[in-house]
This record gives sequence, structure tokens and C-alpha cells, in this order.
Amino acid sequence: MSLLSLPNLDSEVISAISRYHREQHGAAPQSITVDLVANLVIVRSDGIFTPNELALLNEVEGRKLVATARREHRSLTRDFADALIERATGFHVQRSYY
Repeated sequence: MSLLSLPNLDSEVISAISRYHREQHGAAPQSITVDLVANLVIVRSDGIFTPNELALLNEVEGRKLVATARREHRSLTRDFADALIERATGFHVQRSYY
């Protein structure tokens, strides 16, 4: 079975990603787009920064701080995010990128 044949897969993945952001960052993204290419799931999230992060993005050092914090946080929560996607799709996540 391929990912393309699963009904409601887009909405399941959107729900999983929204849940991840709510639980890990305190708010869901403003928008989430899911594209399926064969057995590849591509998720794009927009509006993911918290108000504090948005304030920091106005300065170079602030942008570096936000990028570093997000990378570190992703490394700590990668397994949680992958598990949510696995539950939504029914398939094992082989790799995920952020």
C-alpha cells in the first residue's frame, strides 16, 4: 500500500503536526501544507514562531538565538514528532528533516 492510497492522510498529518506544535511550542502554526510524492510526506508549516521569538527575529543575534534554540529543541523532540507522523500514516518514518 502506498501513502497516496490512504484516505484523509492530509488531515491526519496536519492534525499530528498541529498537535506537535501545540504541545512543544504552546501554539499551532498559522498554516500547514502537506504534499505527498510517492512514499514521501512533505510538510510545510507557516507562522510557527512564538511572540517572544518574533521579537528576537528583528536582530541578527536574536535570529541566531532562535535558530539555535529551535535546532536544539528539534533534536530533543525528533522521536516524538516522528511517532506522531507514524501514527497518522501507519508507516515507519525513515528520516525527518527540519
